[in-house]
Amino acid sequence: MLVERGLNRIGLFLVASPSLGSDYANMLGLLSSVMGHTQASALRFSQSNVWLNDLDKDFINLKGNKDLQIKGKELIEDLPLYGKGFIKKQIVEPFSGAKYFGNSFKVPGSDHSTIATPANKDAVQHRLLVQFIKEFLQEEILTPKPDRSLKGQTEKQVINNDLRNAQFNGGLINADTVSVGQMGGNVYNIHFGQQQATSGNTPSSPQRKERSPTAGRSSSPQERDSLEKVYTLQSQKVDRLRNAWVIETDPSRKFQYEQQLQTEERTLRELGDKLDAMEQQLQTTEKPRVEAEKDIYIERPPIEDKCYNAIVQPGALIRIKAPQRMGKSLLLEKILDYARKQSYETIKLDLKLADNSTLIDLKTFLHWLCVNVSDRLNLEDKTEEYWQDNLGINTGCTRYFQRYILSNINTNLVFAIDNFERLFEHDNIFSEFYLLLRSWYETAKQGDRMGKIWKKLRLIVVNSTEVYPTLDINRSPFNVGVAVELPEFNQQQIQEMIRLYGLDHLFSQEGLEQLISLIGGHPYLVQEVISQLKEQEVSLQELLTLAPTEQGIFSYHLRQQLEALEKDAQLKESYKRVITADQAVQLSPEVTFKLHSLGLVKIVRNDCVASCDLYRQYFLARLR
Repeated sequence: MLVERGLNRIGLFLVASPSLGSDYANMLGLLSSVMGHTQASALRFSQSNVWLNDLDKDFINLKGNKDLQIKGKELIEDLPLYGKGFIKKQIVEPFSGAKYFGNSFKVPGSDHSTIATPANKDAVQHRLLVQFIKEFLQEEILTPKPDRSLKGQTEKQVINNDLRNAQFNGGLINADTVSVGQMGGNVYNIHFGQQQATSGNTPSSPQRKERSPTAGRSSSPQERDSLEKVYTLQSQKVDRLRNAWVIETDPSRKFQYEQQLQTEERTLRELGDKLDAMEQQLQTTEKPRVEAEKDIYIERPPIEDKCYNAIVQPGALIRIKAPQRMGKSLLLEKILDYARKQSYETIKLDLKLADNSTLIDLKTFLHWLCVNVSDRLNLEDKTEEYWQDNLGINTGCTRYFQRYILSNINTNLVFAIDNFERLFEHDNIFSEFYLLLRSWYETAKQGDRMGKIWKKLRLIVVNSTEVYPTLDINRSPFNVGVAVELPEFNQQQIQEMIRLYGLDHLFSQEGLEQLISLIGGHPYLVQEVISQLKEQEVSLQELLTLAPTEQGIFSYHLRQQLEALEKDAQLKESYKRVITADQAVQLSPEVTFKLHSLGLVKIVRNDCVASCDLYRQYFLARLR
């Protein structure tokens, strides 16, 4: 029947295939009969299975058929299904699973279940499947056009990633695209065939073609889809003609096929060129949209204006603090952008870039800081010239800034330090460095020549509060300048964010209220929801249902918060009180401060409530 259907070449990739049956089917024969399980009866060991013997003979005869070429690979299991239990041998033994092809492979450590369920794309089963497909394609007698001839199963099969008993006709398969998910749990009989001449009345539904990144799009999705369908039908037509031309023996008809094939291939190339042109056209409109999404920023008035007004003040110091992922770095970039529009020089130094050797002592750290500032301003490193150890380390750094950095620029300088909390764990550096920053801020208030120089410098310090230490607020720079604490988004800001991402249609009023009820207005949590919905990976209702579980999209964030609580028994017990209470709970000022710094509570007057219902649900199940 395969030959009659026009197949002249087939690839079989057999995974633990019981070609001669299995002893276990015999052992369970009585039970399978009682339960009416016909599959077990069909797989009885071949000595007592007439049907399987006949099937074996038929296949051997098929392999010998000159009109049909069969290439195969057999994978066999290594271990019994239950390891060292009462089952002592494989479900499908090697003599049964390696019957027809001489290059069988035993998958190390596999049993009858795991051999057909590879863990990932690096699993040996998956790599062997990919290799088999590549080798099969390299041996193709025909040579279809390499770029636009990928065909596949019906649309339903492709969507389901179901390759069991799948037949790929009339074109190439890109073996690199065969994934573990496509391999599935029961990959037994996969046919890769080359279709011969067929009637033009039975076109298959083609799999989406593998094409270059600059192909396959149009100025609108509708135009693209329409042209893709035309291209697919033309590709099928070319494949049928090519097959017919190869197998035709009559010289006259072969010549006719050749002429027609050249014409149809020319049409196919023209269609491909049109698709590429459409892609280029679409890119010109798609790229600005993507860039626009990157630039989405939701303002939280009056914070932005407060920062803009502060940064233009001589000798300004702005302190931005909030828990992680609240938008501190985005706000910092907005301030720096505003400063650049005022023709200020700007430098952002991220302390995450400082390695442990840099944070070994104060002198090493300040030297690293000075070199980096010089480099960002395209100034030569002259620390050796301006730095004098006998004057003290802080004085040496101050001298370098005053006599070299600030004296060599003709405008104001905004110096931002991001991830400042990195210094909190290095008290030998932090305790001196905050005094240095404070002294610079205070010097800028002076009316003398030095004050005039230091008025050029505007400082921005950004830190996460999760590791906020117990500081002496009378000495810390954190009690001077302009303090900025980032609040959560309100409902109007969340709606604006949804609108800017073009997802209004996914949120009913009820859905929006459910979202806010669960996660509040935490910027990171809102952004994660939008990202998931934008990728259309999950519905809003599914997302909200799974959110407080380990399967939800916030699981990593929640585990981080849990880890922070587990490190401090007092915090853990106090937070249990908060999430189990029906009303706000009063805690000690120190505990309140720490839980608020983690972002786990909101402060209502002197009391605490959980920041959002997501935290309450998650931690209720874990803090026992």
